[in-house]
Amino acid sequence: GWRVLEKYATRVGGAKNHRMHLGEMILVKNNHIDACGSVDALFECLYAAKPWYMPVECEVRTLEELGAVLKHRPQILMLDNMSNETIALAMGLIEQADYPVLVEFSGGLTRERLDVLSQYVGAAASMGALTTQATNVDISMRIVASVGASV
Repeated sequence: GWRVLEKYATRVGGAKNHRMHLGEMILVKNNHIDACGSVDALFECLYAAKPWYMPVECEVRTLEELGAVLKHRPQILMLDNMSNETIALAMGLIEQADYPVLVEFSGGLTRERLDVLSQYVGAAASMGALTTQATNVDISMRIVASVGASV
Protein backbone atom coordinates (compact mmCIF):
# COMPACT_ATOMS: atom_id res chain seq x y z
CA GLY A 1 0.00 0.00 0.00
CA TRP A 2 2.97 2.38 0.26
CA ARG A 3 3.22 2.82 -3.51
CA VAL A 4 -0.14 4.61 -3.65
CA LEU A 5 0.94 6.95 -0.85
CA GLU A 6 4.34 7.60 -2.45
CA LYS A 7 2.76 8.37 -5.84
CA TYR A 8 0.23 10.65 -4.15
CA ALA A 9 2.95 12.44 -2.16
CA THR A 10 5.05 13.10 -5.27
CA ARG A 11 2.00 14.41 -7.13
CA VAL A 12 1.04 16.71 -4.25
CA GLY A 13 4.66 17.90 -4.18
CA GLY A 14 4.45 18.97 -7.82
CA ALA A 15 5.70 15.90 -9.67
CA LYS A 16 3.73 14.00 -12.30
CA ASN A 17 3.47 10.22 -12.42
CA HIS A 18 3.37 8.80 -15.93
CA ARG A 19 2.24 5.42 -14.65
CA MET A 20 0.84 4.04 -11.43
CA HIS A 21 2.02 0.46 -11.88
CA LEU A 22 3.72 -1.84 -14.37
CA GLY A 23 0.39 -3.03 -15.78
CA GLU A 24 -0.22 0.31 -17.48
CA MET A 25 2.62 0.04 -19.98
CA ILE A 26 5.42 -2.22 -21.03
CA LEU A 27 8.75 -1.23 -19.54
CA VAL A 28 11.74 -2.71 -21.36
CA LYS A 29 14.77 -2.70 -19.08
CA ASN A 30 18.38 -3.42 -19.92
CA ASN A 31 18.19 -6.98 -18.59
CA HIS A 32 15.35 -7.73 -21.04
CA ILE A 33 17.53 -6.60 -23.94
CA ASP A 34 20.45 -8.64 -22.60
CA ALA A 35 18.25 -11.74 -22.15
CA CYS A 36 16.94 -11.56 -25.73
CA GLY A 37 20.40 -11.04 -27.18
CA SER A 38 19.57 -7.91 -29.17
CA VAL A 39 17.21 -4.97 -29.38
CA ASP A 40 15.78 -6.28 -32.66
CA ALA A 41 15.00 -9.73 -31.21
CA LEU A 42 13.35 -8.19 -28.17
CA PHE A 43 11.07 -5.84 -30.13
CA GLU A 44 10.13 -8.57 -32.61
CA CYS A 45 8.81 -10.71 -29.75
CA LEU A 46 7.35 -7.75 -27.89
CA TYR A 47 5.30 -6.34 -30.77
CA ALA A 48 4.04 -9.80 -31.72
CA ALA A 49 2.64 -10.37 -28.22
CA LYS A 50 1.61 -7.03 -26.72
CA PRO A 51 -1.88 -5.50 -26.94
CA TRP A 52 -2.07 -2.84 -29.65
CA TYR A 53 -3.07 -0.13 -27.17
CA MET A 54 -0.31 -0.70 -24.63
CA PRO A 55 2.49 1.90 -24.76
CA VAL A 56 6.14 0.87 -24.59
CA GLU A 57 8.91 2.53 -22.61
CA CYS A 58 12.47 1.39 -23.28
CA GLU A 59 15.55 1.99 -21.14
CA VAL A 60 18.75 2.67 -23.07
CA ARG A 61 22.27 2.82 -21.68
CA THR A 62 24.39 3.84 -24.66
CA LEU A 63 24.12 5.84 -27.86
CA GLU A 64 24.47 2.61 -29.85
CA GLU A 65 21.54 1.07 -27.99
CA LEU A 66 19.54 4.26 -28.53
CA GLY A 67 20.09 4.07 -32.28
CA ALA A 68 18.92 0.45 -32.34
CA VAL A 69 15.84 1.20 -30.20
CA LEU A 70 14.71 4.31 -32.11
CA LYS A 71 13.83 2.34 -35.22
CA HIS A 72 11.28 0.36 -33.17
CA ARG A 73 9.46 3.56 -32.18
CA PRO A 74 8.75 3.17 -28.45
CA GLN A 75 6.54 5.90 -27.01
CA ILE A 76 8.99 6.66 -24.17
CA LEU A 77 12.79 6.47 -24.05
CA MET A 78 14.50 6.27 -20.67
CA LEU A 79 18.10 7.53 -20.86
CA ASP A 80 19.62 5.63 -17.95
CA ASN A 81 22.80 6.56 -16.08
CA MET A 82 24.10 8.77 -18.88
CA SER A 83 26.42 11.70 -18.32
CA ASN A 84 25.22 15.18 -19.23
CA GLU A 85 27.46 15.09 -22.30
CA THR A 86 26.03 11.75 -23.49
CA ILE A 87 22.49 13.02 -22.86
CA ALA A 88 23.21 16.01 -25.10
CA LEU A 89 24.32 13.67 -27.91
CA ALA A 90 21.33 11.38 -27.30
CA MET A 91 18.89 14.29 -27.48
CA GLY A 92 20.37 15.23 -30.86
CA LEU A 93 19.70 11.70 -32.15
CA ILE A 94 16.18 11.70 -30.73
CA GLU A 95 15.37 15.06 -32.35
CA GLN A 96 16.19 13.46 -35.71
CA ALA A 97 13.61 10.70 -35.13
CA ASP A 98 10.59 10.90 -37.41
CA TYR A 99 8.02 10.42 -34.65
CA PRO A 100 7.17 12.03 -31.29
CA VAL A 101 8.77 10.37 -28.29
CA LEU A 102 8.82 11.30 -24.61
CA VAL A 103 12.30 11.28 -23.07
CA GLU A 104 12.86 10.37 -19.43
CA PHE A 105 16.18 10.90 -17.66
CA SER A 106 16.96 8.33 -14.98
CA GLY A 107 19.79 7.16 -12.77
CA GLY A 108 21.99 9.27 -10.56
CA LEU A 109 19.83 12.36 -10.79
CA THR A 110 20.30 15.06 -8.21
CA ARG A 111 18.69 18.47 -7.75
CA GLU A 112 21.81 20.05 -9.25
CA ARG A 113 21.65 17.85 -12.36
CA LEU A 114 17.98 18.69 -12.80
CA ASP A 115 18.97 22.33 -13.22
CA VAL A 116 21.30 21.36 -16.08
CA LEU A 117 18.82 18.92 -17.67
CA SER A 118 15.93 21.39 -17.50
CA GLN A 119 17.16 22.85 -20.80
CA TYR A 120 15.48 19.91 -22.53
CA VAL A 121 11.91 21.17 -22.62
CA GLY A 122 9.32 18.42 -22.53
CA ALA A 123 11.65 15.78 -21.10
CA ALA A 124 10.88 14.06 -17.80
CA ALA A 125 13.13 13.04 -14.94
CA SER A 126 12.82 10.00 -12.72
CA MET A 127 14.28 10.34 -9.23
CA GLY A 128 14.06 7.49 -6.77
CA ALA A 129 15.32 9.87 -4.10
CA LEU A 130 11.89 11.50 -4.02
CA THR A 131 10.59 8.49 -2.13
CA THR A 132 13.65 6.56 -0.93
CA GLN A 133 15.23 9.53 0.82
CA ALA A 134 12.08 11.14 2.15
CA THR A 135 12.12 11.67 5.89
CA ASN A 136 9.19 11.04 8.15
CA VAL A 137 7.34 13.72 10.02
CA ASP A 138 6.30 13.18 13.62
CA ILE A 139 2.71 14.34 13.82
CA SER A 140 0.75 14.05 17.02
CA MET A 141 -2.43 15.52 18.42
CA ARG A 142 -2.37 16.77 21.95
CA ILE A 143 -5.62 17.04 23.88
CA VAL A 144 -5.61 19.47 26.74
CA ALA A 145 -8.54 19.72 29.12
CA SER A 146 -9.81 23.25 29.41
CA VAL A 147 -10.48 24.71 32.82
CA GLY A 148 -14.03 24.24 33.97
CA ALA A 149 -14.95 21.82 31.15
CA SER A 150 -17.15 18.90 32.05
CA VAL A 151 -16.47 15.55 30.57
